[in-house]
Amino acid sequence: MKNSVKQLIEQIKSLLSKGIYLDKETIHFIDSTFFNPGPEELHKILSTAADSTDFSDHQFDAEIDSLLQLLFFPDENFQVKIEDTIESSFFSKEDECLVIRYFSNHPPTACIFFSDLEQSDFTKPDSIKPDSIKPDSIKPDSIKSGKNPGIMIKMPEDGVEAFVSRLRISKAIHEELICAVDKGFEQPLCLQMKVGIRNSRFVQDEDNIRFLKSLLTSGRKIAAECFDFAVRFLDETSLDETRSGKTGKEKNLYQTLVNKKRLCFKNLKKAETFFKRLKTGNMEIMMSQGVRMPHIDIEEERASIRKIDMISLAVFDKIEYMEQNQSNIDMGHYMADTDVKKMINDLY
Repeated sequence: MKNSVKQLIEQIKSLLSKGIYLDKETIHFIDSTFFNPGPEELHKILSTAADSTDFSDHQFDAEIDSLLQLLFFPDENFQVKIEDTIESSFFSKEDECLVIRYFSNHPPTACIFFSDLEQSDFTKPDSIKPDSIKPDSIKPDSIKSGKNPGIMIKMPEDGVEAFVSRLRISKAIHEELICAVDKGFEQPLCLQMKVGIRNSRFVQDEDNIRFLKSLLTSGRKIAAECFDFAVRFLDETSLDETRSGKTGKEKNLYQTLVNKKRLCFKNLKKAETFFKRLKTGNMEIMMSQGVRMPHIDIEEERASIRKIDMISLAVFDKIEYMEQNQSNIDMGHYMADTDVKKMINDLY
């Protein structure tokens, strides 16, 4: 086993031993799945998971398995702390398999902090110092009595592969993107961006690299604000290409951005039309007429339009103007079957 692999293993073990803090999504899952348990009940549930992988006698057997998967899901903060090691080591798929094999044979232990569930019984998260808590010093009796803010639990063997795979240690980030991030940004944003690229699904082909590099070198403020949106956009574009069977030569990223912007405008128009009708009408009557409330986040759509314009100007040096107050389409002007194509063309 290479020294770099050993170093990564020790780093992962160290980070897990310092503790996993439950975020809002995990807290929500626990509350909704285990009927808003108090600290004592959650201790009991997690203790069951820590002591055995057989949950057949527990009423939450399937849910405990899902909870364990969720608890050992490496978040961005975890990945940021090992990004330097991953970047400098050039791990291969074989190295990734070695890490999986090691943790399968030696399951790591983590301290789970869930003090958000009951602030009166436990120390607040902000006051907890992970470095001051040694895993060996946390005993089950002291945990149940509320003297410590966490519980020790081993990573389930069937969750090791998923955990390591989500770290994406064998994924290579293109050198041009690494250079652009290193030159343009300081820590911790620099590492966060690299983790964002590492977690992305888009193919690092010539067009995508040029697109993201142009954004990263366009200016710190614009790039920082639009980076996450740009990465999601490339992920969506790559997924659409895979589904449609298009090749890279047929790709037009600018036109795809324009199409996305047009869709945002249409969504805003739908929301605007609905709320105008709602002001003068009745929701029950509207529903009986077949009118459905659009599930559209107006602020998010507006933010997307703004970011699309910023990216278009930064990367392609142009912006597609669109008329916001387009005229409404009267669907009564179309005949059922004969005008389907015409209706689609008018809508899109």
